Amino acid sequence: MYNSQYTADLIKKLLFKKNITGKQMSTDLGLGVNTLSNIRRGDVKNVETFNLIADYLNCSVDYLLGRTENPNIIADAYINGDNNNIQANVNTGNLTVSNGEPKLEEMEAQLLKYFRQLEFEQKLNMVGDLIKKAKSNNNRIN
Repeated sequence: MYNSQYTADLIKKLLFKKNITGKQMSTDLGLGVNTLSNIRRGDVKNVETFNLIADYLNCSVDYLLGRTENPNIIADAYINGDNNNIQANVNTGNLTVSNGEPKLEEMEAQLLKYFRQLEFEQKLNMVGDLIKKAKSNNNRIN
């Protein structure tokens, strides 16, 4: 069950560790200055707000909501087709095929590690730049 008090306290704790105020986070994310107070009262039910805050704090929404004690973002993806079963764990930078062979090159792992250290706005700008570059090179992005 969602505990709004717990979530607000956890957000404040994470902000404190990063030396960021709740007001600064709200400004950076384009949220109202009373967002933390609203979360504490249970008035915030918009999933996008929690997504923005989790991305900003580099943790998962499940962690913010108290559904897991693991703050890391875990994105397990299974792609089935052509007898391939590819499993990606973005959290560890580990990509394996069903036979266990690593598929993530060292440079890719380093880029992923660097990307995780960027601030939210920097991530958005970088992804936007990559998409523009790919489109200008006539690469298809779905």
